Amino acid sequence: MDLPQKAATQTEDTITSCDVTDNTHSDHGGDEEQARGNWGSQVQYLLTVVGYCVGLSNVLRFPYICKTNGGGAFLIPYISCLLLCGLPLFFLEVVIGQFHGKGAAHVWGVCPLIKGLGIGMLIISGGVIVYYSTTCAWAVYYMIYSCRTVLPWTSCDNTWNTENCVENMKLMTASSSAVPNETQVNKSLAVTTNLTDSVGENETLFHTAAEEFWQYKVLSISSGLEHLGGIKWELALCLLVTWILIFSSLVKGIKSIGKVVYVTATMPYVFLFILLVRGLTLPGGPQGVLFFITPDFNKLTDVQVWVTACVQVFFSLGPGYGGLISMASYNTFHSNCLRNAIICTLACGGSSLFAGLVVFAFLGSMAHEANVHITDVLSSGPGLGFIIYPEALAQLPLPQIWSVLFFVMLIFLVQDSLFSTVETVISAILDEYSFLLKWRIPVTAAYCLVSFLLGLIFTTEELIVSVPMLH
Repeated sequence: MDLPQKAATQTEDTITSCDVTDNTHSDHGGDEEQARGNWGSQVQYLLTVVGYCVGLSNVLRFPYICKTNGGGAFLIPYISCLLLCGLPLFFLEVVIGQFHGKGAAHVWGVCPLIKGLGIGMLIISGGVIVYYSTTCAWAVYYMIYSCRTVLPWTSCDNTWNTENCVENMKLMTASSSAVPNETQVNKSLAVTTNLTDSVGENETLFHTAAEEFWQYKVLSISSGLEHLGGIKWELALCLLVTWILIFSSLVKGIKSIGKVVYVTATMPYVFLFILLVRGLTLPGGPQGVLFFITPDFNKLTDVQVWVTACVQVFFSLGPGYGGLISMASYNTFHSNCLRNAIICTLACGGSSLFAGLVVFAFLGSMAHEANVHITDVLSSGPGLGFIIYPEALAQLPLPQIWSVLFFVMLIFLVQDSLFSTVETVISAILDEYSFLLKWRIPVTAAYCLVSFLLGLIFTTEELIVSVPMLH
């Protein structure tokens, strides 16, 4: 009888000891959390992380990747990689950040040998921020021009247009049919096309007004990278507006981000739903959606398709940049990180599929209008967002409204990703120099100013290149 009583007494003492230890850890963690700040609610954290993960790669990259790698069949490798590769890595970064309560550069302090991993994350994030903000400036530029009575990418009567300009894809098809057979015409609107005034073997004879607006008005492409050219003041002002929006959202750190994301993380879904409904009501819209989801199971035997699916998962979720670690570091110690990881991962994958339906609904309508196969208007990246889509929306009644909705959606998508990425760098600075916590606003302003000045290099006259997209 004495032995069981003694064991019970020891067990009780052990439990009491564990409780005290846990409370001590919680109190200590609470002091650090109070100094750095915490999310106002788990909803704010989830919306911020979803906004960080769901970006241009979901809207402008996934639809093209999906269709060229098996259509509906591509969902098999994509979902497999999402659950087997993306979710575990996502969960790992969330756990690391939440457990240590530090930013991306300092969670590796437990093993100084690999602290360079965190520094590398910050270097990558800092570099991405500089050029990715330019994408938002392009969207702002298009949004402003969308408020005009006549959309400038629907007419060939502008100063930047060439003699080879045609107003839309339908007229370009008609013009191309009149060209002699010995002249090869590339009717693709891919942004990597080498545009010149002369006609060559692999050059485009006719350019749509939307393509020329993008190439000659927005970018003012030069003859090569060695010719930098001057700064386009219109794009520079749009870039300034972009950084003013970012600074306004980060002025109080996660306290201000948590409130902004209620709008910026949810409104893109509202816009996508509106565009989907409108796209399905257009001639050719349903056919475009069917073309998108039609499976080609033969592609599943190609190893490259599985590699592409894995790359797209990493593109979307954004591990390795430090953003997931930094955002999780503002969670309380006992937050349900597994639940959060599952919700965010599934939301990212579902958003890609949803965006694909919207994109192909309008591509189908555009192909129907131009009487061409949908693959002739199929594009990815900037070509889809700033050439194909503006021309497709211009064919609708009241095109100004649809264009504004689309580009506001792009602005929100880019801004959401930038919020977390910029906060990743700033939180690392404040973690390293804790005395700067009370000077957070000046530190944020200084960082935004430096990034804006560095980003001016992308507002000069430039040669069009393929721009990688964050998330």
